[in-house]
Amino acid sequence: MPVTKIKIKFDRVYVNNDCDLWGDGEWKFNATIDGTQVGDPNHEFNARENEWIPLPDDQRWFKVVDVSAKGPDTTVRATFSGVDVDVFSDDDLGQVTAEFAFPYRAE
Repeated sequence: MPVTKIKIKFDRVYVNNDCDLWGDGEWKFNATIDGTQVGDPNHEFNARENEWIPLPDDQRWFKVVDVSAKGPDTTVRATFSGVDVDVFSDDDLGQVTAEFAFPYRAE
């Protein structure tokens, strides 16, 4: 039976460097799945070096995508980016993109 729906979830972020000279960093994240905003891009997370930042389910950092109408040469794109919020200027933490391609598998 073909897969008709897939769930893509952003679960957590690991902090290698909190990007602040003193204390913990303050980070915000922006995420999209198949062109739709997920999560709360205005939520500020406390970033401590060498620790995980869990992304809470109640902010819906996930999406269930209906792939029943998608066929060959189609993809579902997920993007995730971050910003270190500072007093004078914010620092871009970069962006990652993943593409999930047809045929979609039940994993």
